[in-house]
Amino acid sequence: MKRAVIIFGVLAVFVAALFLMTPMFISSDTVKSRILSEVQDLTGRTMTFRGNPTVSFQPFLGIEISDVVIEDPSAPPNSPPFVRIDKLFGKLETLSAFFGRADIRNFRFVRPQFNFRTDSNGKANWIFDKGIIREVLEASSKSHSENESADPIPNATFGRFEIVDGIANYENEISGVMETVTNINGTIIWPDSNSELLMKIGGIWQGEQLNFTVDAEEPIQLMSGGNSEIEFNMKSAPLDFNFVGEANLISDLHLVGEFNMHSPSANRMGEFLGVTLLEGLVIGELEGAGKLEMKPNKALLTEAAITLDGSRSVGAISISIDEKNTPKLDGTLAFDAIDITKLLDAVSDKQAGGDNRETSLRRLSLDMRISSNTVSVYDLAGKDFAATLSVREGNWALDVGNLAMFEGNVTAKIEAQLEADIPQFSFNITATKTNFAEIATLLGAKIIQPSGTLNFKLDVTTAGTNRRTLIRNIMGTLEARASDGQINGIDLTLLDAIFSEKKKRVSFDELSGRTVFDKAEFEFLINRGIAWISEGSMFSPGREMALSGNFDMLLGGLAIQAKMRKVERIADGQTSNPEQLPKAGEWNNFIIGGTFSSPLLTRWPASSRSFLPPTKGDRIAPAN
Repeated sequence: MKRAVIIFGVLAVFVAALFLMTPMFISSDTVKSRILSEVQDLTGRTMTFRGNPTVSFQPFLGIEISDVVIEDPSAPPNSPPFVRIDKLFGKLETLSAFFGRADIRNFRFVRPQFNFRTDSNGKANWIFDKGIIREVLEASSKSHSENESADPIPNATFGRFEIVDGIANYENEISGVMETVTNINGTIIWPDSNSELLMKIGGIWQGEQLNFTVDAEEPIQLMSGGNSEIEFNMKSAPLDFNFVGEANLISDLHLVGEFNMHSPSANRMGEFLGVTLLEGLVIGELEGAGKLEMKPNKALLTEAAITLDGSRSVGAISISIDEKNTPKLDGTLAFDAIDITKLLDAVSDKQAGGDNRETSLRRLSLDMRISSNTVSVYDLAGKDFAATLSVREGNWALDVGNLAMFEGNVTAKIEAQLEADIPQFSFNITATKTNFAEIATLLGAKIIQPSGTLNFKLDVTTAGTNRRTLIRNIMGTLEARASDGQINGIDLTLLDAIFSEKKKRVSFDELSGRTVFDKAEFEFLINRGIAWISEGSMFSPGREMALSGNFDMLLGGLAIQAKMRKVERIADGQTSNPEQLPKAGEWNNFIIGGTFSSPLLTRWPASSRSFLPPTKGDRIAPAN
């Protein structure tokens, strides 16, 4: 046992001595010559550095070189070099160095600066014109070409590279784009051109910390126009993105595989990526997963699960960039729940978008088929929603094919566009078999609360930058037909006694009760937010009522002339011959004033003027 310990100690001393004496067996000229020749052989470019390599024991046994420069032969005069490295450390293979050979396969770049450039002819300075790397890429390109015989692919030896506090600059002389990534730290492990590539790099871009991991099974295939399995992962505060699949980066540029992503704020992600769909549209958390197929200027997401602001959807989306550099989105998404209030607010709110809103509207082309179990907009809620949302050159259109709302069905087409930076809207809405009571509640009815089945058709336009001006600028028509209902809060039969007493003013407390009606028909002409009753009638058992006048849609004020008379009901089977019809009673006239929530009733002489609506041609410029 003691002898084994002694032998082990002697070997340890010998190894340590060998380690310390290694620099004595290799000269700086040998190291210098080997490094310069290897760089020249690999890249075909000239490398220079200041002084001679010196032996270093930190961070490992190796050599240290200062002020390393690799030139860019195609760069304009006075341009920075392709690569400049403050200090380069190379790890010596101890056994090789002992025999006088400078084998270095482990490098550390301290404060390197990489200057990537695409010139005015579209040529990239990181594409080498000659050298072993060039030969390997050309041979690899031929190996997957059907028209050329495959030659043996030479092997290029690389190694492990560590980057400490680096900078990367990129300039595109065609587009004028200039980007800089700072604080670059990480490792690249690529033993040789036939090996797998593993890269873990972090840096700061656009003020955000980014961390990348790339694992390419056949990196030379990727660089020469072939396919390779690849896993790519990016982590940052605005966006986390992961992709696993097959890639081709040159000849048939594409990615095909599975992805998942997460962003705490879609707006922050868009700002980070330089994409703005619409100024003023605020979207929170965004998550996505599914299959991704990406080609130049186009990406297709299928079997995708996308969660937007907590609302989950499934479907497929195509994202492309047209010749005008306009983003275009097409696809189908089925949501659990969706709220389109933010979208309408973003289009209408001038302050949210500012001067950039019109520009951002015209930057987007969209054609999406959307469905949702539930939908909400402002104070309205519905279900079984199916619609198409399209945006072209700043014009928005929401075409609703189905919407279950107010216990009935609603179809609609809502269009929006910008004119002189003021949003212009048009609404064409048709509702069938809806609950009159729900709509009356929405309009703020309190004392008079009608019920029954209501069909209506709304065809209006408006303009404005907030909800108040949008209501005030409404112009168009409304047709409404109600049947088999009642008006809760007023008993019109009590008017007979009141009229006989010659009262001039009646409180609604005196008319408390309900009135049943068979049908009610109204046609409104809406002008500047005032709804004029052009035709209005209601039929109840033994009563007929006709109405004209208006109410203010914004303030709720009422100015309605009404008249009512008794009508004898015709029994089933009775003749409908006009000469044999029972005669109706005399009309009693009264005015409904006050507000929609607090109406007042006043007798009105039959000889007084009627409240006449404006003609359909009377249009007034919208208010701001």
